[in-house]
Amino acid sequence: MRNFTSCLFFLLMATGLYAAGGIKGFISNTAGEPLEFATIYIDELGSGTVTNIEGYYEFRMLPGDYRVVFQHLGYETQVQRVSIGQDMKELNIQLAAQTFELDAVEIIDGGEDPVYTVMRKAIAKADFHRQQVDYYQAQVYIKGSGRLLNTPGIARRALEKEGVKADSTMAFTSESVSIIEYERPNTFREKVISINTQGDDNGSSPNGYIYGSFYEPDVAQAVSPLSTKAFGYYKFELAGYFNDRGFNVNKIKVTPRSRGDNVFSGYIYIIEDLWSIHSLELEVYKLGFRFDIRQVYAPVEEAVWLPVSHKFIVVGKIFGFGFDYRYLASVSDYKVTINPDLDVDFQVIDEKIEKDLARTAEARQKDREDLANIDEKLNSGEELTRKDL
Repeated sequence: MRNFTSCLFFLLMATGLYAAGGIKGFISNTAGEPLEFATIYIDELGSGTVTNIEGYYEFRMLPGDYRVVFQHLGYETQVQRVSIGQDMKELNIQLAAQTFELDAVEIIDGGEDPVYTVMRKAIAKADFHRQQVDYYQAQVYIKGSGRLLNTPGIARRALEKEGVKADSTMAFTSESVSIIEYERPNTFREKVISINTQGDDNGSSPNGYIYGSFYEPDVAQAVSPLSTKAFGYYKFELAGYFNDRGFNVNKIKVTPRSRGDNVFSGYIYIIEDLWSIHSLELEVYKLGFRFDIRQVYAPVEEAVWLPVSHKFIVVGKIFGFGFDYRYLASVSDYKVTINPDLDVDFQVIDEKIEKDLARTAEARQKDREDLANIDEKLNSGEELTRKDL
């Protein structure tokens, strides 16, 4: 708790908010058990924080009225309006377990699970989400720790001789604060503000997932479930759906068609109609390491959902030593510039199911192309044909 508070103090001083009021409290489930790494997000600031391993949080804000969102994977989101003055306001929150609905679906012989319509639309719109943001800047706080597991006999005896319990030895600790910048299409820049590292991360760094995007075809050299080639690598199943802040969210089970490195398994949550990521809990194997990845997204701008918290557990073995690494990353203070060419509303059509809409859309597209050709002829002085007229 002390380390969490000291780092929080550093972050608050860095943002110039230490003299202001804010919110603090304890987040638990309905049984009163603490929820570690729950996300607290303030819509008006495009920023927030997460709870520590004991379920406590603290966040400084300037005086004003705010909409505060409390989130945790597997639990119902809770939203509260709060007025902040010069003092800290205590908000202790209990989150109820998420209830998933699943309608009975009849699949006719030769048909397919409706989940594939959801995934086709999400995959079709992934390129839009990649291009939706021209630029953003955000602050990233990463805290990591690692310990030894299954220490070989000789090493175990040597450690115990020194009075050290081998299976609880902290082999690695790290804490950093960075400013990251993204510029379309795929340029990332990082400015490290503070970093303190002890020990070796043994290749367990989660930066490839923090600075990557699941809207890209590949994430840290693994095939994304939203890649255009995803159906060749994965099977999908609708595990349920729920409503979050007025959005219908599909919980989709992701299963690799063949086991191995660089394919994900787990769950991805897709927002209906926006066809964007709401959150995800996936695992992937890389070079013998298992990465458990949890990401929570939030609307940093209207219809623009970006990650605000990441949790990683990395388990592996090197030279007979087992390792268990844990990382927490929170992303805050988003400053976003929307791509003006994509500031439009459009409908995504599954041409395999919505055939009439697809034909209408194709006809409209052909009309637009014909009109463009006619306009070009008019501008060049070329004579129009009877068909053009």
